[in-house]
Amino acid sequence: MRNRSPGKLLLKIATMCTILLAAHPAFSWEVWLSPNGPEAQHYQELLQSPAAWSDATKRVGVFKISTQFAVLASDAEFESFIEGTRRLNLKIAIEGLMLTSTDRCGRQVEGYTGPAAILRAAQRIKKYGAKLSYIAMDSVLIFGHEYTGPNACRDSIDSLARQVAEKVVQARSVFPDVEVGDIEPIGNPRPGWLEDIAAWTKAYQSATGTPLAFFDFDVDWSNPHWAQELQSGARLMDSLHIPIAVTYNGSKREASSREWVAKAVAHFRVVEGQLNIHPQFAVIQSWNPCPEKMIPETDPAALSFVAREYGRMHERD
Repeated sequence: MRNRSPGKLLLKIATMCTILLAAHPAFSWEVWLSPNGPEAQHYQELLQSPAAWSDATKRVGVFKISTQFAVLASDAEFESFIEGTRRLNLKIAIEGLMLTSTDRCGRQVEGYTGPAAILRAAQRIKKYGAKLSYIAMDSVLIFGHEYTGPNACRDSIDSLARQVAEKVVQARSVFPDVEVGDIEPIGNPRPGWLEDIAAWTKAYQSATGTPLAFFDFDVDWSNPHWAQELQSGARLMDSLHIPIAVTYNGSKREASSREWVAKAVAHFRVVEGQLNIHPQFAVIQSWNPCPEKMIPETDPAALSFVAREYGRMHERD
């Protein structure tokens, strides 16, 4: 048997590993979980029963709550939430209502709230000794600029950026390192929508002095053009050097929790397995009545099942 130089052997192993990694690229991703309402009940169900989703908890790194829960939850509910995230070593994110309603417009419109809600939410998190890691803005562009229903503001993109900048200053006065991104819908090929998104990202950076930390695509899965639109959106964000997130969910059209969960799983398999889009953040979230159950992760009608299956898909990468 021929003796081999240890240095040469190590170099050969390193070269082989590099080749393997090039053939099977490792994607950097972080899984977020955001249960639907009733929030206090579903947060409690997940955070106080870690054994019921122990496989998924190895993969979920961020727990996202609403601005309303952060501000309005009882002290007992909020303390229980903070203790649960600490026990499971989960980062905290808020779906941020970043626009301010006035007598002119914005009342009862999604994405709008009072002038100090984000500040109060951040202060409350800090009061309990926790950290706010992320703010995912609640669709500033679609609700502040595009929406045409009752109490619509229809503000310019630059005006929206200035309004949002005030809330970012508030949040960073409490948590200077909080990362702020945006959620916007994709899947409806309205002419000019991607151009508006690009203009919005640039206006945000100009107003706040920092780029968006991420851009979360809320996909309209029912639209036959969603895949093409998502691919175009991902290319746009790549050109702007903004990390992407994709919200994986079902919709209000699903008749049962089991059907909703099956659709959510099918969606991430198509996006990442067939379209070859690999978001930095995978957001598993429901805005719908389904799924009604959060746990156990072995139940194909539970939200935690989606998180477990997403993690297992990446184990096979």
